[in-house]
Parts: sequence; structure tokens; C-alpha cells
Amino acid sequence: VEFVADWSLISYKIIYEEKGGKEIPDSTYTIEQGISELPTPEREGFVFDGWYRDGEKVTSIPAGTGDVTLVAHWEVITYTLSFVTNNGTTIEPIVYTYTNANAVSLPADLTKAHYTFDGWYDENGTKLESVPLSSKNDQTEIEVTIYAKWTPFEYTITFDTNGGTPLESKKYNIEADTFKLPTR
Repeated sequence: VEFVADWSLISYKIIYEEKGGKEIPDSTYTIEQGISELPTPEREGFVFDGWYRDGEKVTSIPAGTGDVTLVAHWEVITYTLSFVTNNGTTIEPIVYTYTNANAVSLPADLTKAHYTFDGWYDENGTKLESVPLSSKNDQTEIEVTIYAKWTPFEYTITFDTNGGTPLESKKYNIEADTFKLPTR
């Protein structure tokens, strides 16, 4: 009688604790094949700082045995928001993070002679309703500049010709070219 051994590899789990990041499904490894590249999770307002196993940063899982738990570490993105008011006043920059952005309001009480404040805009001309949140590669400190937009008041000039030929009224604003007033 001859006996033949039949071996099958045991797969071990790699459990990912994302700590607020988007869920990553568990994966497996064996005694013969490890994982050379670990997945990169995403989390809004944060930069991924790596996977940690038992307090040590790891970038791969070597071939081996036993289930493994990896814990994601994150660095918060800090934003510094600067303002270009275009009215001669200065507003101090605001520093905020994703987690406290809802508590930050854009200044709305700006004034400029002969203009109405039309809001804050980014460098692409998009109107902002709240503080901007974006990420740039792996930067944890992001500087953002926004710009005040002003709309000139529109005035209507009407002419009292004092019995002469009536003249149409003219629209005028502070940015319009000057025009010659009618004479007799």
C-alpha cells in the first residue's frame, strides 16, 4: 500500500481597518505568496499615511502564516484661505480643515463705493457658497485664494430739457465710459 499526500495551501486573511476611509475588501495571502503592493484607501479631507501592523508601518505582506490586521493612518489636510477683496481692505487668512469647514463662513459684509458685493469666486470664476475643499496629490497643507466680485450700481440719468426737445434717459455706472451731456 502506498500513501500519497495531497497538500492544499491555506489562505490567511488580510483585514483592512480603514479608520474612516472608503472600505477596502479583505484580501488573502499564503505561506508561499505574499502581497507586494497594498491598496491605497481614500478619505475626504485627509492624506493616507500608510498601513500599520502592530504599530509598525508596512508596505507589503511577506509570505507567511496567520491572519493579519492592517490599520490605516491618516494626516488631516489643513487649508489656508486667503482673500483678494478688490476694495482696498484686508481680511486675515482663515485656517481650517475638512472636519471644521462647516463652521467657517465666508465673509459677506464687504462694501465698496458704487458697487454691490456679488460674492466670492475661485480662480476659475466659479462662485463659492462655502469654503473650498480640495486635495492636491499628497499635500497636507493647501493654500487657497478666493476673489471678491463686484457689480457696479447702475444709475439712470434723466434729462429735464425745460421745454426743449425730449431726450432719452441714459444708463450709467462707475465703469462706463463718460459721455457728453446735451447742450442747448
